Amino acid sequence: PNAWRAKPRGGREMTCDNFQLAITLVAGSPSLHITDELAQQTLNKRIEDAPDVPESQESQEAQEQSEKHADPEIIPIIADKHTKTYYRRDCPKYNDVPLKERVLFPTSQDAEKAGYKLSKTCP
Repeated sequence: PNAWRAKPRGGREMTCDNFQLAITLVAGSPSLHITDELAQQTLNKRIEDAPDVPESQESQEAQEQSEKHADPEIIPIIADKHTKTYYRRDCPKYNDVPLKERVLFPTSQDAEKAGYKLSKTCP
C-alpha cells in the first residue's frame, strides 16, 4: 500500500524493478496501464538504429503490408491513432494510414468504443 503514489492527473501508480503500473478511471471504469521500461528502452534503441526509409518507399511498403494482412474477414477496420479516425475496407484512404499510426479493430463498433470516428472520406 505504501508503494502507490498519486498521479498528477488522478489515479495511482507504482514502480517495481523495470515495470510501472498505473491505475486511473476512464469513463467511470478502471483503466490499468503496465509499462515495461526495459522493453521500451530496447524498442527506442532499435528505432534509433533502424535505417531511414524514404517516405515514398515507406508508403508503398505500408500499402503492400496492408494488402497482405488486411483481410476483411479478419481485420476490416484500420484506424489512424493520430487523427482518431477509422476506415472501412470500402473507404478510399483505407491503405493510406502510415504503419506507425495504424491501429486495427475487428469491427466499426470496436473502433467507436475506443473513441475513433468514421472518416469523412468514407461512403
